[in-house]
Amino acid sequence: EMIQLEDIPNLSSLVSSFDQQQLANFCRILAVTISELDTGSDDKHTLLAKNAQQKKNLGPSRAEMNQATLLDIPGFIERLCKLATRKVSETTGNSSFLQELEEWYTWLDNALVLDALMRVADEETEQSSTESSDESGFANTSTRNQLPQSMKIMHEIMYKLEVLYVLCVLLMGRQRNQ
Repeated sequence: EMIQLEDIPNLSSLVSSFDQQQLANFCRILAVTISELDTGSDDKHTLLAKNAQQKKNLGPSRAEMNQATLLDIPGFIERLCKLATRKVSETTGNSSFLQELEEWYTWLDNALVLDALMRVADEETEQSSTESSDESGFANTSTRNQLPQSMKIMHEIMYKLEVLYVLCVLLMGRQRNQ
């Protein structure tokens, strides 16, 4: 059963507090909650029969109610538009192919070393469960900061795709005039 966004307490303030990356990640969830469910019976019904069936349903679908809930959040569409139209960060221009290749080699080496260290840390944690989780969180953020530039750009593009999908679904919904 699809989640109903209006049942989430303080959704408006929660969404308003999201930074750009959190909002883009939230769009991944929204992609499911605002899209009509596919029943998988396309071969049994024609488009005309599906249209007649949809007209028989008196109330709006959950997806349509979720779309309306999102549109009621102040500034939500504006934030999505700003995120979708934000320029993808590019390299500084003086970065060469060899420099990018070197960044990839360094990142892969560090990732392999980090994986080995994490396995050792996990084994030690299993032996003594008194260690704090602050160290593992630090390791993850330092690895994220060392990503090669091309991978960072790819992440930004994927976030933008999620946001654009949500905007497109909203533009095709019943509340498109809003």
